[in-house]
Amino acid sequence: EFSLTYEDEQWAMFSRSFTAVRGVYRAKAGFNLERNVEMIVTDTLITFVHPPPEILSLELVGSPQIRKERGFWNPISDAELNQTIAGFMDQARSRAELAELHDEAEQNFQRSLRSIVAAVSPEHDVGFVRQAPLTIQAPRG
Repeated sequence: EFSLTYEDEQWAMFSRSFTAVRGVYRAKAGFNLERNVEMIVTDTLITFVHPPPEILSLELVGSPQIRKERGFWNPISDAELNQTIAGFMDQARSRAELAELHDEAEQNFQRSLRSIVAAVSPEHDVGFVRQAPLTIQAPRG
């Protein structure tokens, strides 16, 4: 969990309007196993080729606190408030991407698979290879 504050201000004819949104988010990272996980087995080694971890969920805990200060010439419209809330959500996703959640998810994944292999096939060592992230390229034309 992490707390986040997002602020936005607008100026019109020397009049300032200000909006701040504050809230707590809970982010969970893991693996999209709809992508292929490949298992390569040799005499002494089992290697798992897996997708990179990613943010699987991001939820706002409770309700956000919203503070608005209306300017004299520039009141805050519903569209502007919605834009501020959208910016707040974008910033939360960016912050979650920067957190160490990916590393923790990968360590948990590897620890789980190592314990399964140790219980089922203790004579094998375990290795891991992370697939490159998917990239989508726009068609040229």
